[in-house]
Amino acid sequence: MSTLISGLNPEYSANAAVLTGNLNRVTVMVEDRIDVAFWKDLLTSVCPEKDFHFSPYQTTLAGESSKKNGNGKSQIMLNAKDFNKNHIGCVDSDYDWLLSDKTDYGRTLCSNKYLLQTYAYSIENLLCFESTLKDFFSEIVEENIAVDFEGYLRSLSQILYPLLVWSVYLCSKGGCEFALSLLSETLVKEKCKAKLSEIGVEQLSQEFESLLSEIRIRVDQTIRKLETDYVYELSEKDELENLLRQNKGVTLDNANLYVRGHDLLDHLVNAVVTPTVEFFRQNHYKKLQKLDEADRIKALNKYNAKQDSVSKLIYKNFGYKRNSEIYNRIARDASQIWA
Repeated sequence: MSTLISGLNPEYSANAAVLTGNLNRVTVMVEDRIDVAFWKDLLTSVCPEKDFHFSPYQTTLAGESSKKNGNGKSQIMLNAKDFNKNHIGCVDSDYDWLLSDKTDYGRTLCSNKYLLQTYAYSIENLLCFESTLKDFFSEIVEENIAVDFEGYLRSLSQILYPLLVWSVYLCSKGGCEFALSLLSETLVKEKCKAKLSEIGVEQLSQEFESLLSEIRIRVDQTIRKLETDYVYELSEKDELENLLRQNKGVTLDNANLYVRGHDLLDHLVNAVVTPTVEFFRQNHYKKLQKLDEADRIKALNKYNAKQDSVSKLIYKNFGYKRNSEIYNRIARDASQIWA
């Protein structure tokens, strides 16, 4: 039974809206605190007349840890059948949208209008949207980042695609933990080993080409082993691949949207974007050091104020709003709740 203090029961949320006279009040359950910024930005943009109140799962447990009680998504999905226009849920799709006719979560996500999902594996996949990274970080470091992030992610997507298909297939058979580990172990997460002070843009790009080659070797090795271990299931795996292509639009060029988002973000932040941003920051600092003393101090203070770690800055990259059809799809789903 819910309590008046918690205010997180769907029935309570609906009654509270009536009793307070605030019919636009909506409680929004999200998985984690870090998800609030994404969903708040989207929902307030789509439905500015609504009064949204966000409740990350771990803050609703009266001091109990989320790990002890299950993760945020499982708890939200457990109560989704009771959601209403005053009490909705927002979750990462994981593989459930890709397997919408094969998992309970997938069927629920596709049938419950009060439950919004990312369609991509998670919010992190959208934060790493390929066409946004260069402009976003160029503005922060105040240098034209002459590194082709978009080309890198396209190549990475093409390399990971066959392993993604295997991962989704194995997850459909109930082996999600193993399936996800395949991709996690493949993506290099170490920082670029080159000394930034000793390289130029060409060498930086060469480092990333070497990184892609290393990942390709890992993927090829894993694929060969899977084809041996599951030799009698190859036709079934191929059948699922056709369904992913035809029904879900998964292709060689967009596989990066459907791999586990935290793994993708860790790889890009540590191995690709951070070394690049640090390189161009150093270039900009050199320019600032050439200014007269008064101008230099003022410029350095202003510049330093906007600098932060890539791992924090990337959560402010909302460029996907202008570039991703997936974002538009989520926005349409949200608008339909109160249509």
